[in-house]
Amino acid sequence: MSATGRNVWRPTAVIVIAAGSVWLLLKVHSILWPFFLGGVMAYALEPVVAILGRTRMGRRPSVILVISGFLGALTILGVTVIPVLADEISRLASLVPLWIYRLQVAIPGWLEAVEGIDIPRDVERSVTVTIFRMSLSARDALVDFATSAPGGIVRFAGGVISLLVAPLVAVFLMWDGPRLAEAFWGVVPGTIRPKCREIIGELDVVLSGFIRGYLLVALLVAFVSGTFMAILGIRFYWLLGVTAGLTNLIPYFGPFIGAIPALIIAAFDPSTMVLWVAGAYILIQQIESLLLAPRIIGSRTGLHPLEVVFSVTAGGALAGIAGMILGVPVLAIIRVLLRHIIRWGLDLDSGGQVWRATGKKL
Repeated sequence: MSATGRNVWRPTAVIVIAAGSVWLLLKVHSILWPFFLGGVMAYALEPVVAILGRTRMGRRPSVILVISGFLGALTILGVTVIPVLADEISRLASLVPLWIYRLQVAIPGWLEAVEGIDIPRDVERSVTVTIFRMSLSARDALVDFATSAPGGIVRFAGGVISLLVAPLVAVFLMWDGPRLAEAFWGVVPGTIRPKCREIIGELDVVLSGFIRGYLLVALLVAFVSGTFMAILGIRFYWLLGVTAGLTNLIPYFGPFIGAIPALIIAAFDPSTMVLWVAGAYILIQQIESLLLAPRIIGSRTGLHPLEVVFSVTAGGALAGIAGMILGVPVLAIIRVLLRHIIRWGLDLDSGGQVWRATGKKL
């Protein structure tokens, strides 16, 4: 086969195999979440296991110790925090009818305020319609929350039960991790093994920066947000802290999304509380972006801010909240793989030429 033909079929074959793998994963994605979470859990805990494994304890006892400690922490968290969250969700849902009534009472006052201003009739009509539509949208959102909150609690509990398999997956991955890695490298041909090790090393940097870094930052943001809301006397501060931590997993947009529930709740308290809450979330966002994220995550994903925005918006359009969270690491992985596939297909790593007929090297 000619050099040009080889340069074409090699990346094409890899892309076709990758597309087929993605198609297969999409077909069975509904049963993969526990295994995915187990892999994330194993990846996040692996550094601790590796440190303990280098001591006299050995790797397998370290796995048992780390998993036991992790499950113990989750158990304590579930016994102490989940009942509080369930109670706050229930109390919040019970307040929704009162808030709807207050919103309906406030609407005429808003309309009279607009009518009392000497402005052109077209502008007045536009402002009136906008305020009315916004009030209806807010009312509908509160009604949807009230009707879906009980079912959400049930679905959440069912999800927790179904995801009990995730720790088992993490145990197996960490228990047999070295043996699985040895078996994998035994299958990889020796001629491409160095390149595969290089690719996996880059992917490890990307994934470690996202999984370990973002999880730690999200945990810190949840704690700081809940503490700030408790200090300000905002109700449901446990729920608001957890919401802020989860939404913080969404790059750029997450902090603003996480602030919306707190601002809505504060809006039904004295008006000055909205300003205090807004200021608190701005401060938290600055702490996260200027202090926590640079030190813990850095720029390990290697993506430009525009690429991050694209990955978040595209992920949200394709898979909702989960897509917004996973969009950044998926795009970073695709970028690493495509770069190596292109270099491999064009023989750049071996000093080859793209089109040998031109006689020009890249």
